[in-house]
Order: sequence, then C-alpha cells, then structure tokens
Amino acid sequence: MAIMEISVVPLGLGKPGMGEYVAELARYLRQENLPHQLTDMGTLVQGDPARLLQVARALHELPFAQG
Repeated sequence: MAIMEISVVPLGLGKPGMGEYVAELARYLRQENLPHQLTDMGTLVQGDPARLLQVARALHELPFAQG
C-alpha cells in the first residue's frame, strides 16, 4: 500500500473561498471508499499505486466539472 499527498487548487475563481471544491473532493474520496485524511495543505490518500494515479487524475478533473 502506498500513501499519496495531493493538493488541488482551482485558480481564477474570483473569490477567496475554496470550501465547495474541497467538499466535492472529500465526497469523491468517501464514495470511492479510500482511506484519506484532509489536512491544511492537502489530502493524504492510501491505496494501490495504480489506483492512486487514477484518483489523482479524477481529483484534478473535479473542479473543472464544477465550472
């Protein structure tokens, strides 16, 4: 099992808060049933390395899906 630390920062929002984006990322990780921990600077996720790479891609695509 591997551990990945990932930070997803949507740029160009025109507002200071990112809470709605963080909430969506957390929902995705719960849905995928992956052990994770949100931290001040990013998120720690545990899993198989190949799965973690898939998750990293999905997490970076989620903010685009939100507009």
